[in-house]
Amino acid sequence: MRIFTDADIRTHLTPRLAVDTMCAALAADGRDELACPPRLRAPLQAAGLDAGTLVITAGATTTHLGYRSYVRDRQLPGGAEEEQLVTAFNRETGALEAIAVGSLLGNRRTGALGGAAARYVAGDGPHRVALIGAGRQAAQQLWALRAVVGIEDVRIYAPTPQRRAALAEHAATSYGMTVTAVETAEEAVREASIIVLATRATSPVIDTSWLAEDCLISTLGPATASGSEIPDDLLTGACVFTDARDQHLADPEALLPPGGAEAIIPLGQIANDEVRPRTNGRRVYLSRGLAGTEVALLTALADAVDG
Repeated sequence: MRIFTDADIRTHLTPRLAVDTMCAALAADGRDELACPPRLRAPLQAAGLDAGTLVITAGATTTHLGYRSYVRDRQLPGGAEEEQLVTAFNRETGALEAIAVGSLLGNRRTGALGGAAARYVAGDGPHRVALIGAGRQAAQQLWALRAVVGIEDVRIYAPTPQRRAALAEHAATSYGMTVTAVETAEEAVREASIIVLATRATSPVIDTSWLAEDCLISTLGPATASGSEIPDDLLTGACVFTDARDQHLADPEALLPPGGAEAIIPLGQIANDEVRPRTNGRRVYLSRGLAGTEVALLTALADAVDG
């Protein structure tokens, strides 16, 4: 059995491997060869005790099964992030073949799903990228995007100047990108062809009038009718995609385009050539975190390390 830490993942998991694995998992989901049930949430409360909520996402591929577990709904000192546990069992033998401990595998999985969406629907580059948000998820979106599209430059906005400046410096230094931290969200998204929204906002952080007619908008934050980081009118006339339509629709308040649930195209259908992707006009990617993909990514990482 292999045990991977965040340091191991930084060393061995490349953006190309991660995005390729997510594309394969999306295709498997489109063929009903990926088991991805809804998340399980177990509140951990008792009289005088509130330990948050234990969240479990389980999944199975044709070769492996496993789960990811983590705790939400509690504050850690200094804004620290809860560690996560991801497992991969061999379906045939039942052997536990790999474990990942830390926070990086899950975050890079989400980034790689964003990279897969860009591979299918972003269109020819080079792209001007706008990033709204400067947290861990925002950084992983850039990590993955550089493997699949040409990037002309990146503009980053977050409300805290220090955070947007830090991410801009990290991306410029680590990825060799031309990156600018800007003063407003509007300045970031003007003329951008790929826009990534990585916030927890429940009200719009951009205005549709700021956007180019041809652009891909990826939203990682809340996407409900009662609260979302994207404006309601953005979905009017846009082509809407998601990595996990059933997971999105499991929320009774799920944000829907004017055409309703059937107007949301699963990326698995595109991965299997069932739907021809649209690469012009406004395209909106609802990132929901397709369950089961953590198991697929951990398995691919273990296979790559074993050679």
